Amino acid sequence: MISQRGWVELDLILSAFTDKHVGAFSNEELAELEKILDEENVVLYGCLVGTNGQLEVPPPHLQDSLLFQRLRQFACHEYPNLVASQLRKASGDS
Repeated sequence: MISQRGWVELDLILSAFTDKHVGAFSNEELAELEKILDEENVVLYGCLVGTNGQLEVPPPHLQDSLLFQRLRQFACHEYPNLVASQLRKASGDS
């Protein structure tokens, strides 16, 4: 469904999410997914995995997106170690 973005973590999260859910998406959800995928890698990474020890605030047009919220929950639930590693980096832990 999605092409590789060149960021391993994003490729992993986005591919797993779409593989698991895209078959049940409505046309509206597919259009919404396209808008999400149009975001810059750095924005998606900050919102899904986090930077500087916290998840970044999504851009205004994604803040009310139920699909984006599902994607964010999926990333945190399915890849907690990835998200937690950003928290440890920010606190100085290894």
